Amino acid sequence: MTPQRVSVALCTHNGASYLREQLDSIKNQSRIPDEIIISDDCSSDATLSMVRDFMHAWGPEAPAHQLLAHDVNVGVAANFEGAVLATTGDIIFLCDQDDIWHHEKVATILEEFRVREDVALFWVMPGPMLTGVRS
Repeated sequence: MTPQRVSVALCTHNGASYLREQLDSIKNQSRIPDEIIISDDCSSDATLSMVRDFMHAWGPEAPAHQLLAHDVNVGVAANFEGAVLATTGDIIFLCDQDDIWHHEKVATILEEFRVREDVALFWVMPGPMLTGVRS
């Protein structure tokens, strides 16, 4: 099987108090995503500077990334839609600003796609639940 390109579509809105832990959990994945798209819904706190500082500090090993900053509130659905449309990966992980990912999340989902070729979508609930939808 061809290696899958992994994108993260991360949406934010005034998430500065939560965002650092989520960014750290993405950075600490056993399988780093190939791309991170951060779409911000007109934050008035330090969210944008936190994202810029974090990605800069990650250095040259950082995955490709793009920050989409809306000037006006577009709402949750439109914010995620814009983030997803900007991704280029084969597999897209949706990500809220206040998530904290288990360090094997990306690797586990990729393995599930590898062994369960008839599945087109996974969603993960809190706890040990992994559910697939057949294509």
